[in-house]
Amino acid sequence: MLFSINAYKFMLGLENTYRLKKDNTWEKQTDFKKYDPVTDKLFHHFYEAKKWLHINNPISVHGEIVDINKKMKDLLSDEYEFEIIVHRIRKPLHPIFTKEELKNVLLDGDDRQSNYLVVDYDGYLKLIPDFALQDFQEYPVRFELFVAGGGYVGPKSSLNHLDRTYHSLLEGWELHLQSGRSIYQEYATLKKSEEELKKGIMEIVNQLK
Repeated sequence: MLFSINAYKFMLGLENTYRLKKDNTWEKQTDFKKYDPVTDKLFHHFYEAKKWLHINNPISVHGEIVDINKKMKDLLSDEYEFEIIVHRIRKPLHPIFTKEELKNVLLDGDDRQSNYLVVDYDGYLKLIPDFALQDFQEYPVRFELFVAGGGYVGPKSSLNHLDRTYHSLLEGWELHLQSGRSIYQEYATLKKSEEELKKGIMEIVNQLK
């Protein structure tokens, strides 16, 4: 996988997206899902891209200086936002996770601590303790936080949320594969059935090498 860094003004929408280039300049990107291996600055790991952002902070985009640390405290800022996008050069090892796999991951969880349910870049489900999640963009799909003591995970869980959680994760996984963006899922929209989502996921995956 390859990762690029994109800048855009959230308040204005995604129509003005800029891509970081090898010479550390920014050029307008008409389709942020695509990449140019010759001119784009590309990274082999998510944290390589994140490290670049912090080493080069504050960052200048077309003469506008943006301090990342300051922006974290000012959510209403109309300055540039920075997003790390993944460009897949191979198929995920596990393109379709099953409901049974989700059930086993949840039952193996520790309800004494708060956990994030995530899908990793190869399509595997994981429960990550909230203190261990370094960055919200670290995983392709992140579900809402399971608060400690809530009974959402662990061997004593009734798993009464299993169906809707599974549906929500499939929606997020399809959207991630379509866009390359990190997706935060709070709930299932139910616009597609599980089978439609799985079919859509495999259509995207089969287009990869």
